[in-house]
Amino acid sequence: MANEMKILDSRAMYETAKNRSLEIQAELGAHKEKTAKLEEVKRKERAAEIAIDPENLKRLARVVKQLEEQIANPEAEIKKPCPECGTILQTSSLEEFLAHKNKHLESAKQALDEAKTATKERIAYWKKCKEVVAHMESKIVDVSELIAQSNYCQETIASFDALHKENKRLEADLKAIYRDWE
Repeated sequence: MANEMKILDSRAMYETAKNRSLEIQAELGAHKEKTAKLEEVKRKERAAEIAIDPENLKRLARVVKQLEEQIANPEAEIKKPCPECGTILQTSSLEEFLAHKNKHLESAKQALDEAKTATKERIAYWKKCKEVVAHMESKIVDVSELIAQSNYCQETIASFDALHKENKRLEADLKAIYRDWE
């Protein structure tokens, strides 16, 4: 009889724990989805940061500077093959040499300008990704309390189940004793 009273008393706790456990599992599932989305955005942020490529800008700026230096000193440079296209300009006139180098300089400056524009766009995208990551991280709650609650609910459910099984065993024992007594 005392065991039955314990079962009746703990049934309300069992039902509450069972319902809360289901709620917690749903919350943990939602948390898992948010965390997965956050990781996806973090991957995009890392890819955007890598895509910035400042070394490409430096390389293009060096090419422009070299061409400007070559144009500034055409007498010495006309004797060397063109480093951009390999053309030997030694037999060319100074005007042809300068026209050739200015053509390459124009292309190099255009490439540098395009790279600067692309880099600015990539930096803006990277910063936007960082903002999204920070916002998402601020919205993700610490689940350690939920996990602790879930553990408590599982312990309550297990305790009730054990008590219920013990009661069933005692009932079976009593029925066996009663049968034997008859």
